[in-house]
Amino acid sequence: MVADYRGAVEEREEYEEGIVQRCADCDWCFYEHTLPPEQRRVEILQRPIPKKHLSIERIEQLCGKNHPGKCDVKEVVIRQPFDERAFAQNKCLEIYKWDLGAEATFNFTGREWVRPRDMGRGFDERPAGRFDEIWGLGILEYENGLKKQSLTPEEIYGKVMAEEHHYDDHLLSLQDTRMDHNKRIARRRTSPLVQVTN
Repeated sequence: MVADYRGAVEEREEYEEGIVQRCADCDWCFYEHTLPPEQRRVEILQRPIPKKHLSIERIEQLCGKNHPGKCDVKEVVIRQPFDERAFAQNKCLEIYKWDLGAEATFNFTGREWVRPRDMGRGFDERPAGRFDEIWGLGILEYENGLKKQSLTPEEIYGKVMAEEHHYDDHLLSLQDTRMDHNKRIARRRTSPLVQVTN
């Protein structure tokens, strides 16, 4: 059954000074839940638009109001580089839209992505919040300090949408994987071969 959002207004969050907020007449904002506060700093509005960024079309599709006037949130979004994290979340949204059915729009998909509800663990949470959690646990650090995402967007999406206790199992597995990875890196650093070659 398709959720009905008529008349539903999400409370505007209280932000610290210097954080861009959604327009006062918007009842919800996708980007409030998908861009962390440090990516919504007012000073970002002074940056040039990078060559690779989320398309204007997609930004408008995910906008909750289709606000026709100037919107600082959209201005901040278009100034974010379309990096690995942005690509992965965008891919997850495309898969989610497919799962929701042929009639689902990106606007509806975006709202479902940030709508809090019980996803099987007995409390309200958002797929967007789960994405952040899985994304963070999937990042592994290597000897040279390079940090790299070890999961594909499809793997991230599968874990985000896992039902009931399966999600917790995924979290534990990712934590174990990171711990094992860190132990291997530590062994490499102290390996006699490494010390000889250095």
